[in-house]
Amino acid sequence: ALGWEVLPREFDSWLSLSVGLLWSAILLRHGFSFQHWGFSRPFQQALDGWAIALTTWTTLPLTLIGLITTKDTNFGIMPEVWLYPLSSALITASLIYRQWQAPAQGWLVVIAWALEVLLLCVLKYYWQLPFDSVAIATLTLGFVSVLMGEVWVRRTGQSYRWGYNLIPLGYGSLGWCLGHTDWTASTGLYTLALGAIGLGVGRRLSALGPISILGILSLSLGSFELLLYPLLRARGGQMGDGMVVLGALALGLAVLYRLSDRWGTPLLNLPPKTFATLGHIHWGVATLLAILALPELSSSGEALWGGELLLLGGYALWQGRQQSPWIYGGLIQALMALGHTLYTYLPSAQVLPGAGAIASTVAIAIYSLPWQRWGWVKEPFRDVAIALPAVVGVITVVQINTSSLLLIGGFYGWIAFVTQFTRLSYVGLPAVNWAAFKLLEELNLTAPTWSVGLVGLSLLFIAQIDPELQSASRREIRHLLRCFAVGLVSVTALYESDTQLWVGVLTVGLGLGLVLLGLFLRVRAFLYVGTLTFVVKVLRLIWLFVAHESQTLWILGIISGVTFIWIAMTFEARRSQVTALLQYWVTALEEWQ
Repeated sequence: ALGWEVLPREFDSWLSLSVGLLWSAILLRHGFSFQHWGFSRPFQQALDGWAIALTTWTTLPLTLIGLITTKDTNFGIMPEVWLYPLSSALITASLIYRQWQAPAQGWLVVIAWALEVLLLCVLKYYWQLPFDSVAIATLTLGFVSVLMGEVWVRRTGQSYRWGYNLIPLGYGSLGWCLGHTDWTASTGLYTLALGAIGLGVGRRLSALGPISILGILSLSLGSFELLLYPLLRARGGQMGDGMVVLGALALGLAVLYRLSDRWGTPLLNLPPKTFATLGHIHWGVATLLAILALPELSSSGEALWGGELLLLGGYALWQGRQQSPWIYGGLIQALMALGHTLYTYLPSAQVLPGAGAIASTVAIAIYSLPWQRWGWVKEPFRDVAIALPAVVGVITVVQINTSSLLLIGGFYGWIAFVTQFTRLSYVGLPAVNWAAFKLLEELNLTAPTWSVGLVGLSLLFIAQIDPELQSASRREIRHLLRCFAVGLVSVTALYESDTQLWVGVLTVGLGLGLVLLGLFLRVRAFLYVGTLTFVVKVLRLIWLFVAHESQTLWILGIISGVTFIWIAMTFEARRSQVTALLQYWVTALEEWQ
């Protein structure tokens, strides 16, 4: 109240009064600490409370003044230019004196805050230095506080107090914020400094492990900042090229962290698994950057991309010797790098048609190599080898040539034979059919019967080798599948056979051929469908012939009648022999396939 009546109502006057009151409170508190004065402990606590209030009242405005004003432009506030730095120095000195009286962690934190305010008032307000200078000074205080904490613990043998951990982190965070008010070529250095401070604090206790991890991530972020700045200002190239470079940095950090577990564990007080996890995270970042970079690459960036993806695959294979997911990822990356390199440096007119043949050759090599003897799990290599030709065949289905298709079909036949897993050969069936279809087109054989014949042959192949259909209980299903396959071809041939006479003759030959094949192989489906095809087509030819030559109807009728009468007489005369013959064939057919 006295100050309100006497002093000018300006901030600088009240600041001077507050600094004086702060010193008074601290000196009184020191005097009341003498036992012969007779004052009790609550008096000291009360004076400490008023000291905290006065410190807060003075340092908060001074912090804002140091951040947003200078001695030339201070929004109408025109004190003496030395007032704010001097006030900050006096506040800091009073707090140091209070800490000297009775050390306490809370007052140590307040002193650290007051020192930062002093830096702001001197460097930013009075000397008008940029924020970068203040950031450097603040980060320097962070490093000094880390060293002071180490020295104190070693000299006293006591454990780390919370103030010794909080103060360096506060200086580091504030210095990082001040250093990022503008982005320059050296901005990443502030992030590196923050990371180093975090490592210095986090290594002290196992409970502070998350701080060490954040410190390591800050080192990575600072490295990216230092590299990203020149990349964004570089001329030429594509955006994908820059992503490739950033991915190379992430891959380098992944390898570095992965190899740091031996010396990093005792130095940073972190378990080895943490370093492995950090390496994996950076590998994932590098992989993501490589994927994003692929659509936006220049000619020079293509080679870098392929090499980087190959190294990423090598990292995954190195990491996952006994871990299948890593092996899958590494193989996919390595194969993508190989395919991209071939596509980039060889004419696409040569690579794409023969990609299936290349994929089949590579798949045979991957499947045949002794991975298990070399220390890897075999199953991922086997699975990738089996899937590779089919995937490449689907991707290049438009440009693929006949040789590649046949090699893909042959590969899956070989795999089915080697693994004794018959159904793997079904994967090669579409490739073989597509190759046969392309050959038929080249020979100008475009009739539907040929295409349907390929489908029928595929179904007969399945009926012949499928393990499920070989059992006695599945005999009828196998028979019906064969009937369907052969009948599909026969119906198509019958449908087309009316267009030309020679096609009809071929259909008759088809029926006879199926009959003979059924007799030779003892397969009922061929015999039944062949007989039905032959009879239907012969009757159709007779019908067409009679339709054009009606006079011959009587002759055919007479011949047919005489034939049926002869058959009836023969059956009546040799009934027992014919019955025995029919019974024999019925019994024999029951044993056929």
